[in-house]
Amino acid sequence: MARKPKEVRGIKFRPDRGTWEAQYKADGSRVRKNFLDHEAAVVWLETAKGLRHKEGVASLPSSAAEPLLTLAEKKELKQHRANSLLLSDLCDQYLAHIQNPNNPERPKDQVNPPQRVGAIKEAFGDRSAVSLESHEIKDWLISLGLAAATLNRYKSTLSSVYTYARERSWWNPIHAAMSPTLP
Repeated sequence: MARKPKEVRGIKFRPDRGTWEAQYKADGSRVRKNFLDHEAAVVWLETAKGLRHKEGVASLPSSAAEPLLTLAEKKELKQHRANSLLLSDLCDQYLAHIQNPNNPERPKDQVNPPQRVGAIKEAFGDRSAVSLESHEIKDWLISLGLAAATLNRYKSTLSSVYTYARERSWWNPIHAAMSPTLP
């Protein structure tokens, strides 16, 4: 006959499901995860307890679907995701956003913004979204050889792309770029 597993606080067997449930509290709510074996549940819970002890409750995820990562690992993962997103992908996502008929912020002009987004994609599309420097934006705007008001519109469109991205935890290098002087 198999030995009964040692009782661990925060882990219980769910006979109705035939699984082991591990749980902890984070910011006043319970985070629960089910495992097929007892050992996996213990390892997961001990990892969560170690994170809580080492880095505080704020480092624990509020959902069991999120991985248990240290703050340094979370920062590294976020940086990796940021470096892997191309500006062309970001432009495509923004274009889909402004062309969505259900979007309450959809611009009335559906001709010029997509044209400007296309020009931005052509110039910087193969670059990582976070690698774009403000001096490169400034040089590109100057190279267009257009009127100051038109350059402002291109700059505004690029800023809107990054603002859309910032809503998804990105940054915006456009603020440091040159502001053309309007006559």
